[in-house]
Amino acid sequence: MSKLPEYPHFNMQTPELRQHIATIIATIIAAIPPEHLLSPVKNELFTNPENAFIRLRDWGFIQGILLVKESASTKRGR
Repeated sequence: MSKLPEYPHFNMQTPELRQHIATIIATIIAAIPPEHLLSPVKNELFTNPENAFIRLRDWGFIQGILLVKESASTKRGR
């Protein structure tokens, strides 16, 4: 697995708060399925688009990337 990204912090964050945030991020990463920590590969197959999004979102998170989708619903014209 690659080195985890350094997340930005701000001057108003105390060292204790930075440590707390780092602990939360580590807890989230520990809950991600191990196969989602690997880089995506060409022709990777998924049972549905939502599973593909979750897989890429999880991988992006450990890379310091946030993936969002425009909308899961067209009911409100999004």
